[in-house]
Amino acid sequence: MDYHIHTSYSADCKEDMEEIIIYAIKNNIEEICFTDHIDYDYTDKTIEFNFDINNYIEHIIEIREKYKNEIAIKIGIELGIQPHILDLCRKVARVKDIDFIIASMHVCSREDLYLGEYFINRSPREALKNYILEMTEMLKEFRDYSVIGHIDLLKRYSTEIAKLSPKEFECEYTELFKVIIENGKGIELNTSGLRQDVNEQFPSEYLLKLYKSLGGTIITLGSDSHTKDTLEANFVEVKKILKKCGFNELYKFSKLRPKKYSI
Repeated sequence: MDYHIHTSYSADCKEDMEEIIIYAIKNNIEEICFTDHIDYDYTDKTIEFNFDINNYIEHIIEIREKYKNEIAIKIGIELGIQPHILDLCRKVARVKDIDFIIASMHVCSREDLYLGEYFINRSPREALKNYILEMTEMLKEFRDYSVIGHIDLLKRYSTEIAKLSPKEFECEYTELFKVIIENGKGIELNTSGLRQDVNEQFPSEYLLKLYKSLGGTIITLGSDSHTKDTLEANFVEVKKILKKCGFNELYKFSKLRPKKYSI
């Protein structure tokens, strides 16, 4: 089951939704969840991560009916969260028929991560600590999500941050995980880093073990696919990592309700 898939509804993806479904069926994938980008007030104004959520849902419902005997298809979104837009995020998260919501931070302190603006005038340690703290403070009041996406994303954008040991930030990550767990939410294991220069899944093995030690159970598995040929990429590899960290179950969602299944 792949629970992080983008289509042409996302501004950074051109893949047709139905072609993704056909590919998934041919490759014996049992269940997929589309999670296209909605990122309000994204800092790079040359790209707009937004779409008509009602048209999106209607499209998936229609196409799900067409392929209902061949594959399970869930309706999800990847919701970009920032402190000043949480009311907008709540509004879209509560739209009827959504099965699953990934809450992701692609912007921190109103500065872009992808273009590198956020890392100017911040040391690698300052940048990572600030990122974790901002996420933690948001999640103390924002609960309209299923899992947190690529929780240590910054290592993708900074080679210096990628070199830092997550153990240095165990206190900060512990507080973050406690907030997530206490609110009955989860994290995703995102395999996209294994296809990129960072060469590691999100989150790292250390953070997976920390999450487990604190009582965390809810984990979804997602490829963060922007092309159909990366569906379920590296899933065999990361399932071994999950078992090594003590996880024997993953989660899927329906109408925002988690249901576990064996790895």
